[in-house]
Amino acid sequence: MLKSLYIEFREHKVTEKKVIEAIKALWKSQGNLLKDLVKLDIYFKAEEGMCYYIINDVERGGFSLGSLEE
Repeated sequence: MLKSLYIEFREHKVTEKKVIEAIKALWKSQGNLLKDLVKLDIYFKAEEGMCYYIINDVERGGFSLGSLEE
């Protein structure tokens, strides 16, 4: 099955892949290994233009949708 998920908000448009790559990069930048990223919950809050995430039910963070655009 091919799938694509696009998140659009005002003038911003990013893909699911871009969001997940950004979260993985943040995880690794904190000295963690990708193999230790077991569970990932992502929340998009349209009224704020923000993506929030929870890794392994413990680590939390967020970033603006605009920061992911090329």
